[in-house]
Amino acid sequence: YKAYACYGCPIGCGGKMKQDSGEFALELNNGIGHKPEYETLCMAGSNLLNDDLPSIIKYNEICNAYGLDTISVGATLGYMIELYENGLLKPEQVDGLEMKWGNARAIIAMTEKIARREGAGDFFADGVRAAWEKLGELGTEYAVHVGGEELPAHDLRFTTGPADTYFLTATRRRHTQGG
Repeated sequence: YKAYACYGCPIGCGGKMKQDSGEFALELNNGIGHKPEYETLCMAGSNLLNDDLPSIIKYNEICNAYGLDTISVGATLGYMIELYENGLLKPEQVDGLEMKWGNARAIIAMTEKIARREGAGDFFADGVRAAWEKLGELGTEYAVHVGGEELPAHDLRFTTGPADTYFLTATRRRHTQGG
């Protein structure tokens, strides 16, 4: 629809797009929203084995509208799906949604529940660590976080400069600081 850039940036990776029809039509601004960027595509896409691009665009709209971090929500959904798929969460604990890898409808429905703090969404709205603690440290091997902050889609094992900032900045794992 239309590209844009942050002030002074020569790259211009931002973009507005239109998705005004279909199951995951954007509801705000006459169907015009922001195109998802790298972290959002990864955390709502490959992280959740979700290959439904319109649902990822809808996920982005929901998170943007409610001021949610797309990285944290995607990681939390991944934790929830791991627990569900491994039989550690029962259907009634996820409001009857079939929280399985790649289930775009369930991913969007739970994202909306998290955004509105409704039902199971309220339980998981504070992220992986908070849910893990409330669940009695259930699924420890799936509860991935650094100091309570969910990890983004990039791997820092080979980039030690940014890795250090994950532990030194006020908001851990903030990939937009340091480096």
